[in-house]
Amino acid sequence: MGRWNTLHLFDVKKFYNDITPTLRGEKGCLDKDYVEFLSSYRTGGISKLERYELIKIIDISISKIIEISNQFDLSFTYHKIYNNIRSWDDQRKYLNENQYYYEFNAFFEYYIFKYCSDFSPYIACSKYGLLSNLDPKRNSVGYEILCILENYDNFFCSDGNGIVSWISIEDTEILSNCKEDFFSRYSYKDNDFSYLEGFMKFVEVATINELGLIRGQDVREWTLEKLPQFKLVQKGDWNHFKFKEVLIFR
Repeated sequence: MGRWNTLHLFDVKKFYNDITPTLRGEKGCLDKDYVEFLSSYRTGGISKLERYELIKIIDISISKIIEISNQFDLSFTYHKIYNNIRSWDDQRKYLNENQYYYEFNAFFEYYIFKYCSDFSPYIACSKYGLLSNLDPKRNSVGYEILCILENYDNFFCSDGNGIVSWISIEDTEILSNCKEDFFSRYSYKDNDFSYLEGFMKFVEVATINELGLIRGQDVREWTLEKLPQFKLVQKGDWNHFKFKEVLIFR
């Protein structure tokens, strides 16, 4: 049974200018956002916790979030410990021994979608991902960029759920000029171009608005769809782009 894969717009500038410095403890404060996250993430919520219990949980968890965040390189894509472990079994062992790994990834997903990505609207990437759906020419530029979006070998999605990967504004712009990498192979498979055309239109929207793209897999949609939407592109502006059924609004 496949996973639920989704593609979203991503404010890369805000991510690197505001989000990652806050996650590293270099600016701002995570307390308010973490409490809001915890109320939806923790089984039973937080209403029954005594104030001292809540403060203790917040202090410990945020210190762990900052600690883990500082284990990434400047791109925030390469975890200096996890990505240097070559054995899959040893990677599992490392994650299993880190009790805050899953909570960090859940908070990272929540924090991304609260401030620099919209859960809705999104493009469903099918159960098997974009490479399966779009089938670009191998070794083409379009193929290489999709491979970045399909990179599951990372700290954020090691358990199969959460943020898979993202691409920069520059990569998104390059992707918008790679139509031939997809259409030349796509045309002989069948004559239904609706998904490919919708995907390229989504890339165009990102490019026009100087945004990147971010991939998720089995994200916690019941929480993310309650966050503020249309932060990156106003709802009315979507009417200027002619999408078919490929774009999903929630």
